Amino acid sequence: AAFNRKDWPEFLLNRGDFGPALGAAQEMAGSRSALSRAAGHCLAGIALVALHRSGEAEAQLNSAQMEARGLNRADAAAVSPYLDLLELALMLGRGSLADAPPLVERISQYTRRATSADSWSQGLFRVEVLSNLARQTGRWEIAEQLAGLMLAVDPYYGGSHYAKALAAEHSGDRAVMTQEFDAAKSYWNRADVDFPPLAVIKKASSIPGAPKAEQGLGGAAPRESSQSNPKIS
Repeated sequence: AAFNRKDWPEFLLNRGDFGPALGAAQEMAGSRSALSRAAGHCLAGIALVALHRSGEAEAQLNSAQMEARGLNRADAAAVSPYLDLLELALMLGRGSLADAPPLVERISQYTRRATSADSWSQGLFRVEVLSNLARQTGRWEIAEQLAGLMLAVDPYYGGSHYAKALAAEHSGDRAVMTQEFDAAKSYWNRADVDFPPLAVIKKASSIPGAPKAEQGLGGAAPRESSQSNPKIS
């Protein structure tokens, strides 16, 4: 049960509320469960990277690795994705990406091989956190790869299209940018009017010279995510 407390700091990270996410993760790192402590240290480290406090994030990684060494095989497997996420976050923060490709591949495999709706959707949102961080740190090649992974895992989630649109905007591909922003807006048609990505989309669509997107989305019914089929082959 304590391990499930990771959902709250993950949610805050995904919203970009890094200060509150750090506090929630630190609370989790004080748990009596070694598994929860290890995951809490990882999530705290990711928040610290986003807050430009990489030195403290390194200390969180060391603490997480120490906790992980005492875990049984099943718990070690459960925390392994979090260790990889923090390691990649630190690479993004430092700009030293030589060892990033195998980490991105492992993160991709964790997400694609999820066997339940919960683990699948949580994996998707963790990838989204990293995609946001890659953009924030200017590591656009990684951001593009992670956006592609999000689309492969769930093409019915607005965030997947939003990540792809931002990568296309950075590369100057305005046709893809407009198409993907329109798709994101369609899948987020029930979002609050003050949902921050909608303001980004509105601003991008108002720039002179932005091409008009094709009508329709291939007939796919808008929905928040395709959790009815979590296993992606």
